[in-house]
Amino acid sequence: MKPYQTPRSAFLAALRDFLPATLGIIPFAVVFGVAASEIGISTVEGIVMSGFMFAGAAQLVTVELLKTDALAWVIILSALVVNLRFVIYSASLSTYFKKLPLLHRVVASFFITDQPYALSIAYFTEYPDAPHKFWYYMGHCAALWVIWVICSIIGLVLGPIIPESWSLGFVIPLMFIGLVTPAIKNWSYLIAACVSGVSVIVLQPLPNNLGLMVAIALGIVAGVVSEKMR
Repeated sequence: MKPYQTPRSAFLAALRDFLPATLGIIPFAVVFGVAASEIGISTVEGIVMSGFMFAGAAQLVTVELLKTDALAWVIILSALVVNLRFVIYSASLSTYFKKLPLLHRVVASFFITDQPYALSIAYFTEYPDAPHKFWYYMGHCAALWVIWVICSIIGLVLGPIIPESWSLGFVIPLMFIGLVTPAIKNWSYLIAACVSGVSVIVLQPLPNNLGLMVAIALGIVAGVVSEKMR
């Protein structure tokens, strides 16, 4: 692979490079649509949520908390915590995008998600002097956004049709386990995951889903303390 020399070639190459990632995104988006429809979110509301919130894990957290009638501030705070990793992504990408016009940087920040970041940063690292990095990044973002919205719509439409006996809601915690497991890189991460996991079960009786917030805080503290002790 060589650096792409025009905005068009960079954008189209990113669309092509993104295709393998769709295998994991399609079921994720469909399950979100099904879960959203099960709690009464309309097709239009689901489309708006996927199009403008555009954060898979945060959307699933939001749906799960809406199901339990959590308070608005608990839902918002939970979604923000889930998306904190994007702050790190932004700091990493700023090295390559800091000279872009403000509008370009605003657009790039809206679309920042796991797969476009990972694929783009790999290309940027290999070709730090390549031109049109923004358009390569946007190619990944465009592919993900279109696939995510379309598959969310499919899930929203299929939701009322799928029998309850299929228990697709159980897929949501399995997906979160799949997201968390690769992030456990050492003992500190493992301790943080175990402490937060046990805490959220023990603290489940707390009102307004406060147990989730406390469990997150305990997990962070346990991870930091463990890292310092190491």
